[in-house]
Amino acid sequence: MTIIYLISKLLTYPAALLKAFWEHCLLKMLKVAVNDTRYMQKNEMCGHVEHELTETALKSFFYCFLQGIPNFLLSLPALFVSVSNIVFFGITPHDMTSGKVSAMFILSIVLYYVGISLWCNKSPLYEDALNMWELIYVEKKLSMPLRVLFFIPSVLIMAGSFLERYGISLFLYTAATAVLALIV
Repeated sequence: MTIIYLISKLLTYPAALLKAFWEHCLLKMLKVAVNDTRYMQKNEMCGHVEHELTETALKSFFYCFLQGIPNFLLSLPALFVSVSNIVFFGITPHDMTSGKVSAMFILSIVLYYVGISLWCNKSPLYEDALNMWELIYVEKKLSMPLRVLFFIPSVLIMAGSFLERYGISLFLYTAATAVLALIV
């Protein structure tokens, strides 16, 4: 565990809690044994639920794929509204006519924080992603058409969990937004 990972989880704690909740619900639906339900811990399980590894390849793929979908879907409108307000519509910190602090700018910053928090907490724990990869592509427990169909999502899951493991996702997505603001 890196200290950067823990800092990124604490900075995005509302979304980390929400992701752990989605993860817990999905584990119960898939009937996977849960060992520890503490959502926020001071270790690599921060924002995750400790559980047994999934035993089948299909269950492992759906667990890794579906747990981040709610946070992903919730992040899209928040990021769209906040980035479009600040970048495209030119909302500034101060109102042009009155000179007072713009409530729309504050709302856009809050929505941006919520969106980035949700976006950075959509990947599974790295060990779960490795388990999925091993079951599908090393042990080849799925048929060839399913392995081909699941390949691109599996690569994206592996990359996302790697970025989240080292806390890189928060910095990467924030930097991407800054670059977008400079370009447009």
